[in-house]
Amino acid sequence: AQPLAYCLPGLRQRVVVSEGVVHRLTRDELIAVIAHERAHLRARHDLVLEAFIALHEAFPRFVRSRSALGAAELLVEA
Repeated sequence: AQPLAYCLPGLRQRVVVSEGVVHRLTRDELIAVIAHERAHLRARHDLVLEAFIALHEAFPRFVRSRSALGAAELLVEA
């Protein structure tokens, strides 16, 4: 029932939408959500985020900042 939509990158890329999304959105809205998730897959946003996560994890806690990783997550979703 929870409205969720996300993509799964990899060899068998998938766009996942929950029943909550299907039941709450109009056909055009659903098409837009699926197009949005497919755009994430085409642009390989998973690799962008993975690079920022790796950099974040590479630095000790007292040195690293969450702001760069947070900004990348925000920009990828925009």
